[in-house]
Amino acid sequence: MSIMRKILIGVGVVVAIGAVADTTVYYFTKGIAESATNFFATIASDGPEAAYRSASPAFQQAMSESDFTALANRAGLTRYMSASWPERKVENGQGSVSGTLTLDNDVALSPRCN
Repeated sequence: MSIMRKILIGVGVVVAIGAVADTTVYYFTKGIAESATNFFATIASDGPEAAYRSASPAFQQAMSESDFTALANRAGLTRYMSASWPERKVENGQGSVSGTLTLDNDVALSPRCN
């Protein structure tokens, strides 16, 4: 087997392992991305109070409903239009996503969601 063929096989194996790793991370963070998108969509459609009530108990312990509502209104989250979560990772059994929220008038925010 020629050296060039061995190099190509080695590169192919590395690319395949990378693709499997990326697919695995995407698969295990898909639910988090969907939950984050739904959370922001709920703020826009039903208000911050409804989104707060759908949040985890840990989130609710970390922030009161009135503080969250004030923050959501100040940040303009009621004007949510879409979300993109290109950065996804799993660490210590917990997934997180980072990306861009687009509000009306093309305003963009960059949240991180766990």
